[in-house]
Amino acid sequence: MPPRQSTEQLDNGACGFIVVDNGDPKPFRWTVATDGILAAVRRFCQPTRQIGGITESGR
Repeated sequence: MPPRQSTEQLDNGACGFIVVDNGDPKPFRWTVATDGILAAVRRFCQPTRQIGGITESGR
């Protein structure tokens, strides 16, 4: 894909992709158990909490 020269080209390209991709939709399938997803969210949030000075108790 060539680089975009304007936001209009970027928008048109994104919309074109969405139209094509939605032409043959497939249902989303979870591939990880709920516990795995929640663990990943906790790992993602931990550095943010540390930077903000928030502890596990939310304070």
